Amino acid sequence: MTPFDPASGAVLVHRPGAVYPPAGPFHPGAAYPEYPFGAEHVGPANDAYALVREALRDLQMDAARFGTPEWNPLGDFLRPGARVVIKPNLVLDRHPAGGDPTCLVTHGAVARAVLDYVSLALGGAGEVVIGDAPLQGTDFGAAARAAGLPAVL
Repeated sequence: MTPFDPASGAVLVHRPGAVYPPAGPFHPGAAYPEYPFGAEHVGPANDAYALVREALRDLQMDAARFGTPEWNPLGDFLRPGARVVIKPNLVLDRHPAGGDPTCLVTHGAVARAVLDYVSLALGGAGEVVIGDAPLQGTDFGAAARAAGLPAVL
């Protein structure tokens, strides 16, 4: 199986042993060439950020400029001044069986990477809204905290 199937538009990126960083704000673990936010916003290893970046690359988004400071994988879809809604998956704020609720939400490290690439495409002009509609009875704030979103924001 290839990681990208052009007919379906789907990509699969898998890295055995990949882990989420333990705490936000989930900066990238490397100063990627396209990363415009400065070295002070680069942190320890962040497999999730790297995997989001690899997925964008494998989807051949702005493929000609990958690996350069000009790479803007969402630039064909988003323009400066746009309003963008990002919908992480915040299903429940608690695990029904008492387990770890992080399996029921999109981890903040994934949201951070998406937010950074959206920001790159917007070029400093626009609006980003994070929104979701979890299951009834879910405490939205608790679900956002389980995902690590407050540290990202």
